[in-house]
Amino acid sequence: MRLAKNIMLKTIVRILGLATRYVNCIRILTYHSIQEHKNIRAHMPPIVFEKHIRYLSENGYRSLRIADIADHWPNSLTDLPAVALTFDDGLCNNWTNACQILSKYNMKGTFFIPTAYIRESRQAPKAPEMFPYQDTAMLSWSDLQEMARAGFEIGTHSHTHVIIAKHDRERAIEEITRPKKILEEKLGIAIRSFAYPKGHSDSFAEWTRDLLREAGYSVACTQVGGPLGANTDLLELPRQGINGADTVTELKLKLHGYYDCLRWIRRHP
Repeated sequence: MRLAKNIMLKTIVRILGLATRYVNCIRILTYHSIQEHKNIRAHMPPIVFEKHIRYLSENGYRSLRIADIADHWPNSLTDLPAVALTFDDGLCNNWTNACQILSKYNMKGTFFIPTAYIRESRQAPKAPEMFPYQDTAMLSWSDLQEMARAGFEIGTHSHTHVIIAKHDRERAIEEITRPKKILEEKLGIAIRSFAYPKGHSDSFAEWTRDLLREAGYSVACTQVGGPLGANTDLLELPRQGINGADTVTELKLKLHGYYDCLRWIRRHP
């Protein structure tokens, strides 16, 4: 069933995507675990990830951190080609694998951390909110300190990786403000960026955007696909998901907007 759905999805984006895509624009890509694993949708092999980064480097893409986009908005939209590489969930292999490959190609990245699962030593999360990473170690505090010193951006991904908009206001405030405070105290840097866990349209709302602004965030990411444009809300940036099975061919399609049609389809049932 899943194979048939994947084949249908790829057929749709190759046909309909050609007519609905937006070109010559910045896109934000979302990665997660970068390691060898039997679950190749949740975990991308490092050799595949390096092929992605090599493609971007060889084709002249600048890499932007999420805070860079906000700092130079809207001028950050004009210097193309450019891409923002983001990594969710705070997994140890983001430092040991992803950052090493990014550095090899002089690329930047933004890493969104669910602070409840970060310890002094690398430990696998056991909470159901972190499925399917319960056999994968999280980053340690020393890892995050090294990442920050190396120039990678650190942002928050809530405290416990819950869907913010599905909780009451009090819980949402806790999930938004607590990780920022923890990271700033532990790392000694200002934390300005946030990524909604899951990030689909039911994960955020106007009232959660207001909470982010009140908490001192200047930029936030969703997981709703699409390009950045002059009318994009900096506290609801679109991102394009990349899964572990995506080849360089799929990366090109996503960079060139073929997957924009999925957002169009959801708006026009």
